[in-house]
Amino acid sequence: GNLHRLTLKHDHIHVVNPIGAGDSVAAGVLQCWTGNVDLEGLEAEEGSLLRAVMWGMACGAASCATVENSRLEMSLAKEYFSHIHVD
Repeated sequence: GNLHRLTLKHDHIHVVNPIGAGDSVAAGVLQCWTGNVDLEGLEAEEGSLLRAVMWGMACGAASCATVENSRLEMSLAKEYFSHIHVD
């Protein structure tokens, strides 16, 4: 298969608590893979594993911005998603 490098390029990533970020990545991948998130208008082919991993990465990064473990603001995850670059 093809290998991809995903990079989140955002000027304002503030890490408050990284505990649970991996859980948020896994949950985000599953959420997107099963079609349970509205990413209308955001780049990446709908229904693709790459899109699901990108969403998971955005969720993991967004969860680092909260004090509670594995919690995140959907609006921040969507903002981060739009700043993920695929190489």
